[in-house]
Amino acid sequence: MDRDSVLAFFPQGRWNERNANGDDITLDVPGMGYFSFDRMTLTEREKLLIELLQNQAETYARSPWQSYFENDGIRPTTFSLLQVLHVHIWSSIDQEGQTAWLDMMKQLLPNLQASYSPESNHHIFILDQSTLLDVREILGDTLATMEFDFGLRMTIFLGQLWPEWLESQWPLLIQAEQDLFRKWCAGHQQSFLLTFSYLYLWSGQSYLQLQSGLRQLISNQQMEAIIEALWEEGAVLTKAAQKLYLHRNTLQYRLDKWQEMTGLQLKDLNDLAICHQAILGMSI
Repeated sequence: MDRDSVLAFFPQGRWNERNANGDDITLDVPGMGYFSFDRMTLTEREKLLIELLQNQAETYARSPWQSYFENDGIRPTTFSLLQVLHVHIWSSIDQEGQTAWLDMMKQLLPNLQASYSPESNHHIFILDQSTLLDVREILGDTLATMEFDFGLRMTIFLGQLWPEWLESQWPLLIQAEQDLFRKWCAGHQQSFLLTFSYLYLWSGQSYLQLQSGLRQLISNQQMEAIIEALWEEGAVLTKAAQKLYLHRNTLQYRLDKWQEMTGLQLKDLNDLAICHQAILGMSI
């Protein structure tokens, strides 16, 4: 069933992209959007039935991860390195198509632990990156194919990798990523694979929680001097190694270990830039 079919059955209703406020009663229809009724057009029995369905859906469909990220539950699973993918689908998709697309995502991402949809057409994927999987390469190679196969148009935001020792901050960090992604989506409607560094720079480093998280990653691994040397030498490894009085292979080893723990490649100028911005004002 598509949107037009629903309207044919309920002509007094209307589709919205976001949850309506005021006197409307709204149902979140997975893969289709929000369907709203004017409260005044419904009988008392219809109102009661809709409210019962809404309460039941909230009780049984809410993901434990959603509760955890919204500071309303405990962490469902233990692993050492978290990454969250944020996906917004711009086009309509029926339930069958959405199920098939989610199945493909599971096949593409063997480290996928769970997924949920906090709002219509917005999906959250929780990845266990304890063993680093190059999600950027996988999705970069398959995004266009997925869109063609399922008739979709989507934007994917690759969240930052956050280690378990920052677990107490995971909810705030993921909420900040979600807010950042929503802000981007409010002004753009196009297919895109967004990296964390790209979106963080786009925001003007305005998310203090994310800035704090990055600073803690850098401080924990004592990467301040390496980041500054690479920044000053334009990410040229040989020159940065000379500046640091390190063998080039030693520096490369440190960069490889840093990438395994954070997903950030300091030879990539965007990744290097957000690290440089994060440590401005820190003591080196």
